[in-house]
Amino acid sequence: MAMAVLMETAQVVEKECYYPVTSGEVVTRALGRLYESGVVRGEELPPLPKLSMESVGAVQESARAHLALLTTLPGQRYGALELVDKALALFCGTLDEYSRYESAEDMARIDRLAAIPGTSGIGITVQQKEGDFFCYPYPEGTASAAGVSPGDMLVTIDGKPVSDRTLASVVGQIRGVPGTQVNLRLKKATGRSQMLTVTRDLGGAPPLVKVERDAGGLLVRVRRFDEGVSARLAELLRQQEGSSPQTLTLDLRGNGGGQITEAVGVANVFMDEGALVVTNVERGMAPVQMRTTAKPLVKPFQISILQDEGTASASEVVIAALFAALPDKVSSQGAKTYGKGILQEEIRLKSGGRLTLTVGRMFSPAGLCWDGTGLAPSLSNGGKIYSPKAISMESGVAKPRPVIKLVE
Repeated sequence: MAMAVLMETAQVVEKECYYPVTSGEVVTRALGRLYESGVVRGEELPPLPKLSMESVGAVQESARAHLALLTTLPGQRYGALELVDKALALFCGTLDEYSRYESAEDMARIDRLAAIPGTSGIGITVQQKEGDFFCYPYPEGTASAAGVSPGDMLVTIDGKPVSDRTLASVVGQIRGVPGTQVNLRLKKATGRSQMLTVTRDLGGAPPLVKVERDAGGLLVRVRRFDEGVSARLAELLRQQEGSSPQTLTLDLRGNGGGQITEAVGVANVFMDEGALVVTNVERGMAPVQMRTTAKPLVKPFQISILQDEGTASASEVVIAALFAALPDKVSSQGAKTYGKGILQEEIRLKSGGRLTLTVGRMFSPAGLCWDGTGLAPSLSNGGKIYSPKAISMESGVAKPRPVIKLVE
């Protein structure tokens, strides 16, 4: 079982990952992380096999022999499958801060939590970075009202540490019966530790999209780009009386992303037909341009975007696209966005585990990727939103080399 899990995951990474890596290199680096992390230790550890350029058969035989040696080390308390699960989770953290592996045991626990009916959250997005978990509350959510600030690091949930946990299990533990409370210990940006008690949303989660009239025009709040959000936004806007508003505020604070197709649909509400929204670049494939397909639904004189550190991924796609299409009408304010400009795919493995893998990069109509740099608020940055360190689509980083290995 352990070798089946290891080899299946390694081959999926080789085939799908944006970063060029052979299945042999996956195995070598995964086993190496067991040594580096101290999961396996001893005075006479067997030398790591060098498998990067080996055939699949050779990789499998060498890895099987090496695992057999590791399980017989004095004091070793993990079996082969446990070692493989830990090795793969540690390896994925070396690809980038977003890729992760969840074992079959992890997924069984996550599926049980997801099957519990009638649960709700606290109006928050949780992002994982370098093994730590950071909170980004929605402005109108219960977490924000209780004192959770964007970027607070999560330390414990109901007294239980979140270290060495998966993102899905952390989110699952935060959710619960509506109206009940959850205790969060947070580390603030100042370094101060704080315990907060937050009440879970009553009546389920608030709507993903909301449209309201305000003094200057319309206020549009989008919490997440889940399926159907763009259609719902269009429906709500059609219900508004009168012509296009003079001003429109688009609130994307705490919006951690979602489906790119929905982001394109939301951008299409404001942009002309055929306008470029985002270009996706995957390894070994021609760039794919995603464009608007219909005429805009509203044409406000001015669009003001609200953003914060939790504004990420698909939200950043919308911001960059609006600035490119409507440079004289769009402005943004708040804090620099999270900076997640990569495409991810969730792959359920035959073994029962799950691999969340980076499969590409996203580039704005300006030809720039904001991954790791974020988008600055234009009103406090001289009208500019991109960092000088933003990656150009013409750079070598944007064009990963193909995978080269020996053939069986």
